[in-house]
Amino acid sequence: MNTILTTTNYDELKPLKGNRPINNNHLNSLIKSMKKRQLFTTGIVNEKNEICDGQHRYAACKVLEKPFHYIIEPGYGLNEVIALNTSSKKWTNENYLNCYLERDGDYPEYVKFKQFMDKYKMGYKSCIGLLCNTSSINTKSFNNGTFTIKSYNKAVKMADMIMQTAPYYSRCRTWNYVLAMITLFNNKDFQFDRFLKRLDSGGSRKMMTCSTIKETIIMIEEIYNFRSKEKVRLY
Repeated sequence: MNTILTTTNYDELKPLKGNRPINNNHLNSLIKSMKKRQLFTTGIVNEKNEICDGQHRYAACKVLEKPFHYIIEPGYGLNEVIALNTSSKKWTNENYLNCYLERDGDYPEYVKFKQFMDKYKMGYKSCIGLLCNTSSINTKSFNNGTFTIKSYNKAVKMADMIMQTAPYYSRCRTWNYVLAMITLFNNKDFQFDRFLKRLDSGGSRKMMTCSTIKETIIMIEEIYNFRSKEKVRLY
């Protein structure tokens, strides 16, 4: 059984690099609650004095000058932090991305992902779809650190073509439109130049926000065949 330790020497402990940043709303709520009553709970610290669990409680104790209780679990690191937080306050995609970005180059795929996302100002689903060349999004690999890029150059090419439709459709970065376009880029019957010409010749009036990938492809098919004698089935 672990020995419970207590400290008011806050500087002897430090945050774990790669853990989520402090959420000020959560911290302020915790401070307000602890002012009324501090329930006995313990944090988890590893052998390097890095806080693996309880960083918000630690920060609140520091503000209120209250003792922080913790146990030491040697060997604990980011993997254990992620496992702990998965069963409590859910991590966001941004939390996972920042977690791997802060690991000093151990996860180069995530560095490329961030560069790609910053360049095109697209969301996580859209970027994952483009970089993996798929419309079937599964964030499990992204969250557990095994995310791999299928082809960065092809992702850039597809993203550039999507952005060419921006003058006709301001919501071209939305995930359902991006994933629909990825599906079409992999359809041998789809010619992007033809689609762009149809948009430019008045087809853009038919552009609307759809709730699903299927509906988006059907809409694009209608525009693709706008004023054309030769109808092409895209869905």
